Amino acid sequence: MTTTVQNYLDKGLRGLWYPVLASWEVQSAPVGITRLGEQIVVWRNKDGQVQALEDRCPHRGARLSMGWNLGDRIACWYHGVEVAGNGEVKRRSGGGSLPAGRPAVRAQLQRARSARGNLPVVWRHRRSAA
Repeated sequence: MTTTVQNYLDKGLRGLWYPVLASWEVQSAPVGITRLGEQIVVWRNKDGQVQALEDRCPHRGARLSMGWNLGDRIACWYHGVEVAGNGEVKRRSGGGSLPAGRPAVRAQLQRARSARGNLPVVWRHRRSAA
């Protein structure tokens, strides 16, 4: 990331709403993008609502954007961990220390909003304390 971008981020840009994609670019298949140095996965749920999370599986760090849309959640391609649009782990495969029901990612729900028509999808960066 360039020093100029980092300067803007340090001044509080991360806490603001900003466009990341045109609305028509967000379909049901997950899309991985990088904005302001952050990897984000964006997709539409079964109701057509835009969802956005940190593009990182809480289990092994694989990119969620390479996974599958299951309607109300996204499944990681690597081990099948399922994460809801609100950042909560819904299902995990096998054992391990990743309990269902816990927030899935450090940069939890990114609060995506989609404007009407071809206006951009906007995303607000919000880091959780986890």
